[in-house]
Amino acid sequence: MVGRTLHHSGGVLGAQVKLYEPILARDVEDIADELERDDRCAFDTAILEVFEIETPLQIIYDALLALVEIRQTVLDDFSV
Repeated sequence: MVGRTLHHSGGVLGAQVKLYEPILARDVEDIADELERDDRCAFDTAILEVFEIETPLQIIYDALLALVEIRQTVLDDFSV
């Protein structure tokens, strides 16, 4: 995905697409580091606003990190 651009004509999602472009221009980091990136937080906040989701971003991030840890634990337990 590095080097790709999104073309948009503005409108309702124009700002969100513009916020996504810096993410497209770089390598995505592991989940914990990614969620600390300013560009990621700005994009995620904008998406929550579009969908009128009032759950604080940190609560969503904490839940996501917990699910990733559960999944990793299961993978570790079943890997040989």
